[in-house]
Amino acid sequence: MTQNPGNSTGRDETVGRENANPWKLSEREQDVLRLISAGKTNKEIASVLQISIHTVDAHIRRIFSRLGVRNRVQAALAWHGYRHGS
Repeated sequence: MTQNPGNSTGRDETVGRENANPWKLSEREQDVLRLISAGKTNKEIASVLQISIHTVDAHIRRIFSRLGVRNRVQAALAWHGYRHGS
């Protein structure tokens, strides 16, 4: 993986892999999961992404369902494991 220096979102960009996630998360769901993993609250996520808290809630429900997890810690651990090859 390489970090794109011109990327203002701070998101990792994976070279040579399209939609590189095993759960088929949308780009926005990946943004939400990245922020969950950083310890952000739903209110903070809504503010950062400039979306409503209700939209954040909907994204989180879909993320939990797709990852097969029940809480934020499990989701963050799954994401961390994926991003770091565990």
